[in-house]
Amino acid sequence: WGIGLPPQSDITIRDAPAVTVSVVVGSPWEGQTVVLEDLASKNYQDRTWNVVDSTLRFMDVTTYGWEPNVFGTGNKLIIRNSDFSGSNLSGGETEVIVENSFMGTMATQDSVRMLVKDSTIVGDVIAKGDSNLTLENTEVQSQGEEGEKIFGNVFATDNATITLINSNAQGDVTT
Repeated sequence: WGIGLPPQSDITIRDAPAVTVSVVVGSPWEGQTVVLEDLASKNYQDRTWNVVDSTLRFMDVTTYGWEPNVFGTGNKLIIRNSDFSGSNLSGGETEVIVENSFMGTMATQDSVRMLVKDSTIVGDVIAKGDSNLTLENTEVQSQGEEGEKIFGNVFATDNATITLINSNAQGDVTT
């Protein structure tokens, strides 16, 4: 299930086992920066995240995964020191920065700018539309046994670009 944080909301969730959390930064907010840290599949005894003028608080909540995304115009999402499911629905004219994290498939679309730095991706990296995706000091890993490997590919379609700086992929690279 996902959690939508409308402007000026204060949401507290208690005693929830095994949930997947989708945090979205988008309309009606424009030109906002949100920093999310310590996202992981784990139990949060008492943790609060601030998202613009709203708060999300977990009290004894176990998360199965996180899917943070950003939409709109001029919004920026920064994810640090996290272990999350991936971010592949961000859209509009936005920016995503991921640092020191471990994640699943990452994708951009529309005019999204994404930087993944000092991280590991287990899945594919996909850039679509007019987006720009940069991998810096990042490893894109595949899954499965030798000969049956899936994921680990890096590819751009449409007018999108992908830049690899001191990064590598275990799958195919098409930029």
